[in-house]
Amino acid sequence: MSSLTSPPQQARRAPILRTATLRTATRSDTALCVSILADWLEHTSWMPDLHSRAETQAFMARQIAHSEVLVAGEGANAGFAVLAQNCLSALYIAAPGAGLGRFLLDAVKARRTGFFLWCFQANLGARRFYEREGLVETQRTDGDNEERLPDIRFDWTSA
Repeated sequence: MSSLTSPPQQARRAPILRTATLRTATRSDTALCVSILADWLEHTSWMPDLHSRAETQAFMARQIAHSEVLVAGEGANAGFAVLAQNCLSALYIAAPGAGLGRFLLDAVKARRTGFFLWCFQANLGARRFYEREGLVETQRTDGDNEERLPDIRFDWTSA
């Protein structure tokens, strides 16, 4: 599941943050990542509530242990990205609209020559973001995922 929420469509790209820190997540980042994800789930009316907070915490701990998880920013101005081989399986931002999503996506692009992600069709803000950042839609499904929601595959390859 990959997602990025955003405020109403902005005509220009958010600037890259100059003060954000980027680090590889450690076990101590689990609570921060769970908080960001849980807050997004709570405020996304179209997303079904499938897992308990404890299940989400266990999921995030597994991601940190077995995938490349990047964390940028701190506290209320933080976000994270999960890379599993060539799949960007998660990109969540606590307070979208300040350029942190772009900062994390650029960090992912710097680590891979290509990757793909899945984005829910209902997540219009994320779809606009990925398209604006050069990802290309390559596939759509009618909801053959755990959430049973239609989604879109986006691909990116370096130039």
